[in-house]
Amino acid sequence: MGFYMNYPTLETKRLILKMPSLDDAQAMQELLNDKRVSSKLASVSYPYHLDDAKNFIQKARDRFFGEDAKHEFGLFLKSSGQFIGMCGLAISTKNNHGTLGYWLGYEYWSKGYMTEAVKEIVRYAFEEINLHRVASHHFASNPNSGKVLEKVGLKREGIRKEHFKKVDTYLDICDYGMLRDEFLA
Repeated sequence: MGFYMNYPTLETKRLILKMPSLDDAQAMQELLNDKRVSSKLASVSYPYHLDDAKNFIQKARDRFFGEDAKHEFGLFLKSSGQFIGMCGLAISTKNNHGTLGYWLGYEYWSKGYMTEAVKEIVRYAFEEINLHRVASHHFASNPNSGKVLEKVGLKREGIRKEHFKKVDTYLDICDYGMLRDEFLA
């Protein structure tokens, strides 16, 4: 119980961003057990099992604190309370920067939810945590992810050719970033 008192809850026009609970594991599993979603993610394999979701949620609680914390927020529709995805920020205290990661259930794509969530996480990173830099990356085969990053102000910084191996395929990674001064301008 005390953990949740320390974990922030963020809000946007249509979303509540908060730590998911084990009650959300089934919805998480169902959304990530979709190849259209899992194929876009480096750290999620297919099939995705209920135990995978439960383990992620339990570990997310512990990762919030510490020098290399991860602030991971479940995305919930304000209108229904439905869990629809995740948006997180891996923080390097030593380097004073954060790296964004996110995913959304397929049925919620192309509705502006992720742009809304990422914009709030970027604001949180610069205004509440006072980070110097926020970065993110995506597979080049997922240009819509880059569109989200550009809409919230991150700039494309380069491409890492065949940097990541998913199953038997080498994938290019597109890198994006934003400095605190750019956010404040």
